Amino acid sequence: MASNLGCVGLGVEDVDRLGDLLAELIPTSTASRQPDGSALYMWHDESGARLTIRTDRGGAIADVTPSYDGEPGADLAGLTALHHAVVAADVMAEGEVATRMAVEVLGPEPVPAAGRAVVTAFGLEVTLHASADEFASSPASLLRPGSADEPRPAHLPEDVVWPQRIAAESFFSDGLFGDPAAAEPLALLSGTVLGGRTATVDATGQTFHAVRVRTIGMEVDVCLAADDHPAAPEPGAVLAGTVYVVADVERAPSRRRWLGRR
Repeated sequence: MASNLGCVGLGVEDVDRLGDLLAELIPTSTASRQPDGSALYMWHDESGARLTIRTDRGGAIADVTPSYDGEPGADLAGLTALHHAVVAADVMAEGEVATRMAVEVLGPEPVPAAGRAVVTAFGLEVTLHASADEFASSPASLLRPGSADEPRPAHLPEDVVWPQRIAAESFFSDGLFGDPAAAEPLALLSGTVLGGRTATVDATGQTFHAVRVRTIGMEVDVCLAADDHPAAPEPGAVLAGTVYVVADVERAPSRRRWLGRR
């Protein structure tokens, strides 16, 4: 399974290598002091790879969140804190709630209640399918893995097709089930590929694909490590699987205390 960092060309072998990488990237970042005394560093590469790094008052690394510098593709509303930077959010389409998700929201704090957002989905474990028809006949479309080999449940209404499958454009947020204090921004996503690009991060030499995908109620940028997916999917293909979801929600301009500027 790929890591979030690996999906955007910043994969590291261990914590020590991560420390070395951050020591290299932080001096080229834009930094701002936060109200609680912590510092927020924003690093951006020409590949589109981004890192949001927060240090505590003593300068120790507190959080590292990768993302991708994509275009806004989702209207989020009703953002409600679950824990730390993970929130529950409604995805709005034409004034209606199209779906809901648990998502990690990039700093700075506070998290806005609503806003247009760039949504990055890291393809932790995904499959690629040439068309919607190919996806619909594949094991990846099964609502429950392995159900194709099981007998039809007796209680299932006759008008329900068996085995049950998910649509080529669907989104199910795992993080909204269970204890909110332990919610993770993971989801089962399937969507139609609209386009994308392949880029290499100068600092690491690693290559990744940023794939624009249309799913229910929104467009997201799914980032895939080229080591796991040597060829980028073509427009019209279907991408499906487990993703980790991060959102950069638009905020009104504010006055900040700048520590440095790239």
